[in-house]
Amino acid sequence: MKKVFLFGIAATLVAAASVSYAQGGGGQGRGGFGQRGGMGGGQQLNRKDVQADLKLTADQIKQIEAINTAGREEMQAAFQGGGGGGDREAMMAQFQAFQKKQQEKIDKVLTPEQSKRLKQIGWQLAGNRAVMNDVDLQKALALSDAQKASIKSLQEKQQAANQAIQEKVRNGEIEREQSGELRDKNNKILDEELGKVLTDSQKATLKGMLGEPFKADPNEAQGGRRIPPTV
Repeated sequence: MKKVFLFGIAATLVAAASVSYAQGGGGQGRGGFGQRGGMGGGQQLNRKDVQADLKLTADQIKQIEAINTAGREEMQAAFQGGGGGGDREAMMAQFQAFQKKQQEKIDKVLTPEQSKRLKQIGWQLAGNRAVMNDVDLQKALALSDAQKASIKSLQEKQQAANQAIQEKVRNGEIEREQSGELRDKNNKILDEELGKVLTDSQKATLKGMLGEPFKADPNEAQGGRRIPPTV
């Protein structure tokens, strides 16, 4: 069972790399990994609404696509070769290192203003979940050790809940489409609980960091579903 579970983790990470997540995401629409509240890289930059907001040129889009393609192939090769030695924490660490390298490449393609705006868009799409893994954001909000512990506990509970859903899919107890809906419900609950951890002052600070509202196209959201921010 452990071997199957670890394979599922590796498959998830490779899939994440194939659609790479740009700063903040939350993308974490599915619960996410990494240091920036999302799954690292450039998924958001694949979205036409994000491209339009950032005013990306055709050349920038082409360069980002090349970075994502090379990154996907690198991740697939790493995990096919037993990346992380089959250890979940080692795989996560390896993936986070990969994220950082991918983001550095993408930042070289973007202007400083575009990188800043991309981070704001990621925070807006992630909602309260942006505070889970973004170290810079946690520092800006001056989260206490108690708050960080509460956030970690909530994240672990969500991961356990999503793993239970994945297990039910493997056992044939529910269909994959049902699993997506259940994970979205878990994300919504997590958003709400994270909102209770933040103080009113911190919520105000976070809102002030989000920049102009991002006009998201529902058709561009991952999987056709997106939980609205609850900050």
